[in-house]
Amino acid sequence: MPQKMSIQGWLTWLSLSLFSLLQFFLQVSGNMLVHPMMRTFHLNEAGLGAFNSSFFYGYVVVQILAGLLFDRYHLRRVCLIAITTLALGSLGFALSENLSLALVARFIMGAGSGFAFVGMVFSASEYFPTRQFAMMVGIGEFIAMAGTAAAQKFAPYLIMSQGWQLLMLICAATATVLFLMMLLCIHEPTPQPKTSTLWQELRNNVTEIIKIKSVWLSGLFCMASFGVITGFAALWGVPFLQNTHGFNYLQATSAMSLVLLGIAIGGPIIGWFGGKPARLQRGLRLTAIGLLLSTILVLVLPKMHMLLYPALFIMGVFGSSYVLSFSAVKLNTPLALRGTGIGLCNTIALLGALIFQPVGGAVMTALKHSHLSASHIDALALLILPIVMLLALIGNYFIHCKTPEFTQARESVETTTTQAA
Repeated sequence: MPQKMSIQGWLTWLSLSLFSLLQFFLQVSGNMLVHPMMRTFHLNEAGLGAFNSSFFYGYVVVQILAGLLFDRYHLRRVCLIAITTLALGSLGFALSENLSLALVARFIMGAGSGFAFVGMVFSASEYFPTRQFAMMVGIGEFIAMAGTAAAQKFAPYLIMSQGWQLLMLICAATATVLFLMMLLCIHEPTPQPKTSTLWQELRNNVTEIIKIKSVWLSGLFCMASFGVITGFAALWGVPFLQNTHGFNYLQATSAMSLVLLGIAIGGPIIGWFGGKPARLQRGLRLTAIGLLLSTILVLVLPKMHMLLYPALFIMGVFGSSYVLSFSAVKLNTPLALRGTGIGLCNTIALLGALIFQPVGGAVMTALKHSHLSASHIDALALLILPIVMLLALIGNYFIHCKTPEFTQARESVETTTTQAA
């Protein structure tokens, strides 16, 4: 499909970036809800980790399907259904009176949210040239992270004064406003006749995409770097700062916004520098090393050390390197499989939440009655983050970063073949 840097393209990308902002806020809001959820639903740390990960189960389940649906039906109808699902899930969660209903509602929220980031990345792929792709994904993430960091400053006060239910009702109302924006801004292309059923296309696309090794390795890198969010910023970072550095609730949530601010600033810069094919592999390696070292630094710094705040910020800057994963996917997947490839990469990335959050909670619960202090227990539970980052760094050496000429030539052949058929 030709690149179209049109007003419609910009508005489509912007509406999906705002959708991504809302889903990301919901994704990391768990760090503000640790104690409210434990009190409301009578959960221990292990139960909280499992409860919070229910959002990510819904998110992960739809990832490959989301990519396929974008490949097949484009953006408009898929995103309208997704944002409606998110609004209903948020409303249901706000009104939940028992744990079972809350789990179902959070799963539905995750399923609706699962289309936001993939849709934003897909729109950047559709409407912007290859050399600008990673930068536009980075700017989209800047909107999501900066907006979430700002919300993290004010949402805790709302939760403390009015309760977490009102926050979820506001999220449902915001999703409704985004529905109207998408209805006005996203337009469908001329529909193409389909020669296969949705199930056949899903089976064929998945069969082809799982054969591409670089997609799997890019997903591992994405999981490791995004673990800064799913394993730290989204849940266990706030209790870690409270137990290790003596922060109160408001201080800890405020400090956590530095990680999000680092991701917001780092995303466009790293996307611009490392997103070009000639620099992509080097960008992947350097940012992996930076994230590994900064994560270890945050975990080992003594109480209230003067380096903590800059370390949290730097951790976020290098954590934004997950945007490079999608550049590698774009360069290594055929045009017809691009949405599916993006979905698979994001699926692998979000599997980190299903590992980091429950495992962290299980370790904390298991060691709760040991002779170790709370700060040492939290640090041990979070060691999984640098371990996975080290594995991703090793995997980086096997990711192939093809040139734009290769990708363009392949897409030209595919387009010609499709037209001839």
